[in-house]
Amino acid sequence: MDSQEIKLELRFVNSMHFKMVLLATVGLISLYVPVATLYFGARYLGLDDGLGHNLGKTTADSRLIVSLWFFVLSPVILIPLLFIARRMRIIINESGIQFKSGLMNGMKLLVPDWSFRWDELQDTSWKLVPGQYIASRLLFRTKHKTYRISPWHWVVAGARVDRYFPKRKYTKEQAGSVMRRTAVIEWVRKKFPGYRDDSFYQARQSAIDLDFDGSDVTPLTAIIAVIFVALVFLFIIEIYFTANEFYADFVPYQLIGLSALLGFLIVHLTLRHLEPERKNSALYALLFALGVGLAAYPLLARINAWTDTAGLQSYEYRLGTDYVWRPREPGAPDLDMYLSGSRWWRQFHPGDSYTFELRKGGLGFWQVNMSPVYEAQKHYRK
Repeated sequence: MDSQEIKLELRFVNSMHFKMVLLATVGLISLYVPVATLYFGARYLGLDDGLGHNLGKTTADSRLIVSLWFFVLSPVILIPLLFIARRMRIIINESGIQFKSGLMNGMKLLVPDWSFRWDELQDTSWKLVPGQYIASRLLFRTKHKTYRISPWHWVVAGARVDRYFPKRKYTKEQAGSVMRRTAVIEWVRKKFPGYRDDSFYQARQSAIDLDFDGSDVTPLTAIIAVIFVALVFLFIIEIYFTANEFYADFVPYQLIGLSALLGFLIVHLTLRHLEPERKNSALYALLFALGVGLAAYPLLARINAWTDTAGLQSYEYRLGTDYVWRPREPGAPDLDMYLSGSRWWRQFHPGDSYTFELRKGGLGFWQVNMSPVYEAQKHYRK
């Protein structure tokens, strides 16, 4: 081992972000676990009748609660990943620079270790994000590869005070002054004569950089990304696996759009307040809004069913010459669901009758229960 060596560990921009993620995780689970426990344990607690009615307790609802496990556990998965990030180390010594991810061998494919010697280093330059200096990156170019780090995310291991993080309202010159005092830059200036301080003001990049090296990721943006994935996952699970009731007359796109807009505003305003230097807040907000909009599609149907006081009702329909099912009695909506590619549906011809189960829920729109249809299709042999 060389006589002079320093170990640096990864620090996030704001230590409060980690506490916020932890608090949100505890809050989410504290809501989900009692609801799930009461839902499935109501029978043993003598609350089955009242609670089952209020929650719309059906087999489909049970599957929905079970399918929410990913949405609930995603922050629980994220927390250990944040702790794993704290195991990452940069070791600087007389020989060169090493990065150790601290991951197991199989996981090193995601974040591989790397190292280079000082005599291999050919050039350094900056990728600067104006107005978002915490995302600025120092590039090390060797003959075969380019490595990048964000120096002020790496502080002396065990240090309690993150002295090298720039304040939110720093100017470019002030941020550059802070950067030059980081341990990474001090060693680079000492061991690589080709480094120039003014390179900090030359190389620029857009605020959106898709190259992931952790320099632009905070616990807050990480939890937003994880929740976005969970919302998309929930949409897929509901639409393709757990949902039995679907919109009959119209899709409530206005409510879906309003939900997405609300999600956008919450994330955008939160990022603007907690990370005002971030220039890509709108991108995170748009992604989150997309996830909320997708998840709102099946969840609004659930809410519509849960707030229904009358329950499913049977309605007799007649197939028209345009292959649209029309109710024999006024009030219920037309059903345009004839599938010409299905053998089961092809048994019906204009003038034939069939009884569908529908409900008009608390939100005011109609839903058709497809469970009897799916069951009939399953046992249809002709």
